[in-house]
Amino acid sequence: MAKALPRQRAGVIGKVVLYDKVPFHFKARGSSYPPDGGSHGELGRDSLRSDGVLPMNGLPLLRRTPVRCLALATIVALLFAPVAVPLRVLLSAGLALLWIFIEAGRLAPVGLRRHDWRSTLLWTGGVTATGILFGEVGQPLLEWLLGTHIDYSGYGALVGNERAALQLLAYALTSAAIGEEVLFRGFFLHQLTAIFGEGAAARRGAILASGAFFGIAHFIQGWLGILFTGVMGLVFAWAWFRNRRNLWALIMAHALIDTYGITMMYLGRYG
Repeated sequence: MAKALPRQRAGVIGKVVLYDKVPFHFKARGSSYPPDGGSHGELGRDSLRSDGVLPMNGLPLLRRTPVRCLALATIVALLFAPVAVPLRVLLSAGLALLWIFIEAGRLAPVGLRRHDWRSTLLWTGGVTATGILFGEVGQPLLEWLLGTHIDYSGYGALVGNERAALQLLAYALTSAAIGEEVLFRGFFLHQLTAIFGEGAAARRGAILASGAFFGIAHFIQGWLGILFTGVMGLVFAWAWFRNRRNLWALIMAHALIDTYGITMMYLGRYG
């Protein structure tokens, strides 16, 4: 029978957190972070040590609640500022990752760390299938019920236009798949749960907020597009929590879903 981890406090105001019924400790002067998602035999920077402690090597100032709120407000303002900002999403994602690295000394809090590859592929496939199924079944149903259509005209004339489709695909695989997942899942959800806690109510609120921001960010698709992408944002945010902050799976799923969607627009199925 495995020996239970010690439940002493770690650090000055570190705290014991229960995650999937496994107690773990954080040696930090601020909020908590999730445990490693790999097997017990997998060791590394982001793995729990034998004493159950995950040391924090960052700037404690950035783990204070007012500073976290300022970080969220800054990223939101940059994303939605009514001015032209080149590579806005990638720039915002880069700043978010830099902030996390200075805060924690690693990128594990947003989910960029080693995960079990089988779990990663399983979640990638599941989220991808959900997104494609929702697009093929849920979207037409919503359009029929509401008597309107998602507006894809803002992406340009893609039907039979190979060059435009490839350009949009390049954007989707970088700015959308990587940038949006870092921001709307990794950074937003991490900061929100660091502020409000890891309880069920706090997680539900974080999922709803992330989905809302994700939907609003796609306003170019019209109000039905905001609703559609907002629902998908809820699915992705739920998966981030459920799969122990595995951002790699969501990046790949996002890339696959967008690749499928752009292919359908190129073939004239959407739009």
